[in-house]
Amino acid sequence: MDEQQQQVVYKKFQDQGWLPVGVESYTVFKNYDEVNLLSEKSAVIVTAWSPETKGLYKIIDGYLCAVYFIKGRDSHFTVYSSSKEIPVTKQIIDTLYQTAISNGLPQLLIGVIENRYLNFFKNIQGYNIETWFDQGDSDHSYKIENLICLDGSKNYYKRKRINLYCDRDDIRLEKMTNQNVKICAEIQKKWCEERAGDVCNECGSFYGCEKNAINTMVRLFDENIHDGLIGYEGDVPIGYIVTEKINKDVSYLYFGKGLDNDFFIYLIYMIYKNNVSDCDYMNMGEDLGDPGLRFFKRKLSISELWERHYCSYKKQTKK
Repeated sequence: MDEQQQQVVYKKFQDQGWLPVGVESYTVFKNYDEVNLLSEKSAVIVTAWSPETKGLYKIIDGYLCAVYFIKGRDSHFTVYSSSKEIPVTKQIIDTLYQTAISNGLPQLLIGVIENRYLNFFKNIQGYNIETWFDQGDSDHSYKIENLICLDGSKNYYKRKRINLYCDRDDIRLEKMTNQNVKICAEIQKKWCEERAGDVCNECGSFYGCEKNAINTMVRLFDENIHDGLIGYEGDVPIGYIVTEKINKDVSYLYFGKGLDNDFFIYLIYMIYKNNVSDCDYMNMGEDLGDPGLRFFKRKLSISELWERHYCSYKKQTKK
């Protein structure tokens, strides 16, 4: 489906009462954060990337349902449930299937399904169902105790880089607040300029312009909910990191950049050691098949892949 066809389908959904995903819908998605472990389903990520993903949402039978029209990709739905026990039912699948087909989509495609819920989605009767996941599209997650550990030869890489900054008088860290959060956008802009010059290559981002996403995140930032650090070399900001504890078990790393990769490792270490060490896991999101990003994340510590599954549904034909 090309971009023009997506626009036609998008308009059909709007005519049926589906609302745009954006800053105004942040609090709606926020209500479902605590039961989601995958970063792409978090309210901050959903909202921050909304200009690029062009999502619409609607509450149906108590489920928050969203459909995304990402350029160059098949349109897919995400289903949010407040229940950990029954995240999806045949009734909601039937409703979404009918909505997808009647509005011109070739199939019902549901994405960003946690591994622990996959059986609910793939055992719906009356459909031919295909499921898959991509390692590059799955989340790198770490036990906090491993992330902040500096002992042993396996942590030599991390220890060496963190020590570059620990005893420097010109390095200081500042807690992120509603007043200084805009500095994130300044660091991001400089990071992009150093790599792309005057020609924007969309930050090399899979979904689109990361600068736009950062600017949206700045509007969402709440120092009562999110944790953040800004790092300075002298008076010059050279890195930032934004996280959130979504429940007692997991903290998300939403956005972060260091003008030096080693400094970014230092920032990660400091925020998890001092701000969210009471969590069990840190979810640092996907690498999207980027070899450099994958190498960087694996060097931080021993990571687990939390799989993001997709299911496609097509009606079984009667013989």
